[in-house]
Amino acid sequence: EFPDTGQYTVTLKVNYDELCFDSVIGEIHIKQETTIYIPSSFTPNGDGKNEIFKVYGEGISNDSFEMHIWNRWGQEVFRSRSIDIGWDGKYFNGDPAPEDVYVYVITYKDIYGVMHNKNNDQHNIYKFGPWNNITGLSYYGIGDITLIR
Repeated sequence: EFPDTGQYTVTLKVNYDELCFDSVIGEIHIKQETTIYIPSSFTPNGDGKNEIFKVYGEGISNDSFEMHIWNRWGQEVFRSRSIDIGWDGKYFNGDPAPEDVYVYVITYKDIYGVMHNKNNDQHNIYKFGPWNNITGLSYYGIGDITLIR
């Protein structure tokens, strides 16, 4: 177990039946894991709690992040190109969106730009894996978010 990410020197020592001894020294690089948390609901009702639907994670490149949200009729109600900007439950014109279930698509690369095929434990993720679209983004998540007022 390693305490943090970084470069480490490791030694493997082998002893076979007290007759044969050998060792090898090598370098390994421990990279940061990519983690993502996508809430299943939010409550933009003005009480100051859980007001924004926002994705949280580590090891995600903000340069490639995109989030799109649609209502049940397929109308886009929100889009963001920054993991730091979430949906406040309002339409583009500023009117509050009604209580409902909305569909999102989230795309991003990890900080290493490496293609992954990773399943998410979230119950509201329908599909999670590589997406070879024209933007070349490495991950995508399709799921739903419940807006509660």
